[in-house]
This record gives sequence, C-alpha cells and structure tokens, in this order.
Amino acid sequence: MTRIVARVRFSFLEFFEEAEDGVAAGSRTRAFSAPPLRSATLLSCAEEPMLLDPAKESKESTELVRNRGSEGHPFFCARPCIRYHASGTCQLGSSCGFCHHVHEPEIKLDKRHRAAVHTMPLPELFEIMWPLLERRARDAGVSEADIQEMYQVLSNESQPSVNARTMTSRAKQNFRQMLRSTNKKMSMLLSMIAGRCSADGQEQLLDVLRRLRSRD
Repeated sequence: MTRIVARVRFSFLEFFEEAEDGVAAGSRTRAFSAPPLRSATLLSCAEEPMLLDPAKESKESTELVRNRGSEGHPFFCARPCIRYHASGTCQLGSSCGFCHHVHEPEIKLDKRHRAAVHTMPLPELFEIMWPLLERRARDAGVSEADIQEMYQVLSNESQPSVNARTMTSRAKQNFRQMLRSTNKKMSMLLSMIAGRCSADGQEQLLDVLRRLRSRD
C-alpha cells in the first residue's frame, strides 16, 4: 500500500504543484518550478484577481510545440519550466513535465496558511476550499459531470472525525479570503486538497484531471 500512495502522490506532483517550501512531509526539490514572485495579500471577494484569458492562451498554445507538461494549458497544465522560460529551449523537449507556455506571476499563500493546508482537519479544508475550487472549475469550462465527480470523491474523503480539532469561524474566514487572493488555477487548488486524500481518492481525482488535460 505504501508504494501505491507514493506513486499516486508523485503523479500529482508531476502533473501539478509540488509541496511549497517543504511544508509537506517528503516534499521533493522543485528543480524546475518557477520561484515565488510575491506573497498573497488579503483581498475582499470583489478584489479577486483576474485569471488567464482562455481565448488568448488558446491562441498562444497553437504556436508552441506541445510537451507533456504543457497539456491542458492554461487551466490544467503543470508549473512553468524554468529552463524553457530562461533560455527559450528545454533539453527534455516533448517529454518535459513542466509547462512551456507563458504563465502569470504566481500569487502564493503565506507560510502560515500553507502550513494550515497540511494540518487542518480535512472536512474543514474541504468546506473552505470547495466553493472556490468549484468556481475556478466552472471558469475553466469543466463539465458538470466532472465537477460532480470531484465533489463526490472529496466529500467521501472528508468524513468528520470524532476527535478532530476545529478552527474558529474567524480563522476559517481569514483562510478563505487568503485563498481567494491567490491566482491559483483549478488544478493547483485540487492538488492542494488531493494531497490530503487517500491513495484511492487521489487516483480517482487524477483520472478526472487526466481527462481534462487531454480533452483538447
């Protein structure tokens, strides 16, 4: 069972986003992922950042040679490839697991909230993250069937524990606002919560994301 968990978690890291700043146990070195440019600031719901323009990004996508990490750009691709964006070339070519398209500078959670992702009870993490995850999924054109499948998997994984500690309402609201202030795309948000799921749950979510990445 341990080997299966490791394989599934690596798949999520390869497809999307590795654990930030070593917060998660066993996180891998982000050798080719883009460095943070600035931390998220607390914004109101009305000040939520604009996401990528799908029409513009789709046009750019046709001008580049497709590689593994660029599949599903702009909403479902992997993190940017530092090699490609620094020099305009990547020795790994089509096998590169990181995205070769242009990305907006990433607005990241601060250290305290990154730690909370890995320590708060999963039911509370699901309660806080799902509304934003669902909204970003709809903005990305994800079908109702796929959204419902993700919801069902996460709901099943997020069964309350009798001994689980809870967050205060104020702490939940602060975390929710901090998430809204980031420009994390749907796949990144899903990878954050998927890392807390069981091996079976992660595999089911990964199946959905594979379909989304290959739909174009």
